[in-house]
Amino acid sequence: MKKSSTSKSQSKTEIALKESEQRYRTIMMSVGDCVIATNTEGRVEMMNPVAEELTGCKMEEAQGKSLEEIFHIINEETRQTVENPVRRVMREGIVVSLANHSVLIAKDGTEHPIADSGAPISNEKGDITGVVLVFRDQTQERAAQKRLRESEANLHMLIEGVTDYAIYLLDPGGKIVSWNAGAERLNGYRAYEIIDQTFSRFFTQEDQQNGLPQRLLAEARIQGSIEDEGWRVRKDGSRFWANAVINALQKEDGSLYGFAKVTRDLTEQKRVEETLRETSETLATIVKTFPLAIIVTNLQGFVTLWNHAAETTFGWTADEAIGKPNPIIPTDKQDEVRHVCQQIIEGRSLIESETERVRKDGVRIAVSFTATTLGNKEGQPNGILAIIADITERKQAEKDIISLNTQLEQRVIKRTSQLEAANKELETFAYSVSHDLRAPLRAVDGFSKFVLEDYENKLDTEGKRLLNLIRINTQKMDQLISDLLNFSQVSRRELRYSEIDMKQMAISMFNETAQDDVKDKIRLTVDQLPEAFADPTFLKQVWLNLLSNAIKFTSKKRKPDIQIGGKVENHSNTYYIKDNGVGFNPEYGHKLFGVFQRLHKSDDFEGTGVGLAIVQRIIHRFGGKVWAESEEGKGATFYFSLPVKK
Repeated sequence: MKKSSTSKSQSKTEIALKESEQRYRTIMMSVGDCVIATNTEGRVEMMNPVAEELTGCKMEEAQGKSLEEIFHIINEETRQTVENPVRRVMREGIVVSLANHSVLIAKDGTEHPIADSGAPISNEKGDITGVVLVFRDQTQERAAQKRLRESEANLHMLIEGVTDYAIYLLDPGGKIVSWNAGAERLNGYRAYEIIDQTFSRFFTQEDQQNGLPQRLLAEARIQGSIEDEGWRVRKDGSRFWANAVINALQKEDGSLYGFAKVTRDLTEQKRVEETLRETSETLATIVKTFPLAIIVTNLQGFVTLWNHAAETTFGWTADEAIGKPNPIIPTDKQDEVRHVCQQIIEGRSLIESETERVRKDGVRIAVSFTATTLGNKEGQPNGILAIIADITERKQAEKDIISLNTQLEQRVIKRTSQLEAANKELETFAYSVSHDLRAPLRAVDGFSKFVLEDYENKLDTEGKRLLNLIRINTQKMDQLISDLLNFSQVSRRELRYSEIDMKQMAISMFNETAQDDVKDKIRLTVDQLPEAFADPTFLKQVWLNLLSNAIKFTSKKRKPDIQIGGKVENHSNTYYIKDNGVGFNPEYGHKLFGVFQRLHKSDDFEGTGVGLAIVQRIIHRFGGKVWAESEEGKGATFYFSLPVKK
């Protein structure tokens, strides 16, 4: 009975053992890593399919063989055989791992980097009955690690090569742990100067006092990322406008291990934005205060802008006009407006015109407008700008002017006709007077000459003197009449323009004016003179009168000197006649060119006082000027200018 009980107990134990072995085998076969089990002598008892595939040996082939025969491992760097892990486990009695850089050489010679561990198999008593070896192919892991290292190296090179962005890492407390070239360029610090320093030193004193650096880190920690813009401070104390993004860096377990910070210098962009803002405000002020109406409509004709002048010109307020069809277009002008809009949209950049528009009170007003297209960023038209002026008063003024001009023209025609008739009468009168005056004068002169010649022996000295005096005065009167006739003809005769060699004319008039005995005494100098475009007959009279004066007023000098010159300046030809004669008092220079105005006594120098008046009238008819400079006793210089031929 006792034996039977023992037999049953053994049977249960065997069954339990088999079940345990089965579970053990099932686990081994289903493990994703390579598993090989050996006895204490290092001979293979079992191996799972993953181990079969990696070693190249089937379990039936490997069973009973020593581990070295199917599990040949070497050091990857030294190529030396690595100690059998079973021996180490048996010797040390604990779990052991292979050294780094271990390589398994499969049956076909293929090498596989592996990571493995060996563990003792113990019975209930704690005795080691075998060793289980677990190992894993690290080929893909090694490749992934290599790619990761290469990626990290490339990223490091990329970050170091970026100079437009400051990129650096912070520890959880805000201390700097890395520093790229862009950060050095932007902030001015070298890496050795800034590593282990807090990033708060880049903030302004005010921001530091307000706790902005710590607040940004706290928000980045909570939100994962934070973006900020503001003034930052460089090493040299200068400021720049920065855009900064701070990202929180977390481990797999979610714990924070630092921050990544990327900063851009937006100072120039900030300046441009500020300039644009100021420009926009300035333009808004200009539009608001511009004295003419400014109206902007979209392409559908709805008002989008209506300035203050538009309100005062047309009566609608901006609130009443904006967002609605343009209210100032009269019904009969709709086609005109559509045509103008179409021209602008099709590419005509600017249109100026005059038309009529209507006010809020219904009154039509005359306006002038300038219209142009407005475009979007792509250059496509999206609106029309019109600047409009109320020209109602101007139009009325133009009508008044036209009416006045018509009346004036009629008056001018009438007065011109009257003046022409008067001039003809005056001319007839002048010639009549000339003839009526000259006839008795010549009779007096002739009879005086006759008496002197025929009754010379019967006249005493006083009688002869008186008769000569009569002749001299009648001749002066005759010259005066001739000069007055010449003076009156200057204004009446038609001008006939031609090119004139002024140097040749000046010399010719000098030779014609000066008597032979006088020519030999005068030193005449004539420079090169610019050609003139004028009436030769009248211009000869100018040279004749001016040279006659120069000769006359130098006649009492021992060495008379006359200089003639000219130049081109300010679109005019200027000529001068300079002499070293008696000159005149400049205080009375304004009388020189008046009729019968003389600055010297007739006993000293003969003349009628009309010659310079003739010169002035001729030069004025040419559109020029005449003037004189002098000092008493030091000669005089007479100038006249003529317009340059266009």
